[in-house]
Amino acid sequence: MRKFHGALLCLCLTLQHFTRAHPRADLEPEFVGEPNNVTVTEGSTALLTCVVENLGFYRVAWIRVESQTILSIHTHIITRNYRITLDHKNRQNWNLAIASVEESDRGQYMCQINTVPMKKRITYLEVLEVDLRVDSLIYSRK
Repeated sequence: MRKFHGALLCLCLTLQHFTRAHPRADLEPEFVGEPNNVTVTEGSTALLTCVVENLGFYRVAWIRVESQTILSIHTHIITRNYRITLDHKNRQNWNLAIASVEESDRGQYMCQINTVPMKKRITYLEVLEVDLRVDSLIYSRK
């Protein structure tokens, strides 16, 4: 019986600790603001933003919708694409950066919270092709 009371006391203290660490742990996480589609030129860096309030013990993931590729889970980059990084300076902003954007990066990206049912926010990345052909330049002489 003493072991049970000791375990129960330990559990209560642990729960109190986490409640103090996350005073809003009883609230469901929510996305903040409207989803922003992103347009960048080839070769530049695309920054896809996802802002979440009341994350608590839930996790955020970034997924490439068309290929169903998991790019990141919480603070870890999952993809082997070296051009992808994650900025998570706090538990509210989850920014996915794609460096040296290529035309093949165009498409939908999902920011997902692992609630039940899951919550998601879709961002579309548009990539503008840069035409560097000399014959496309227009010269004018006076």
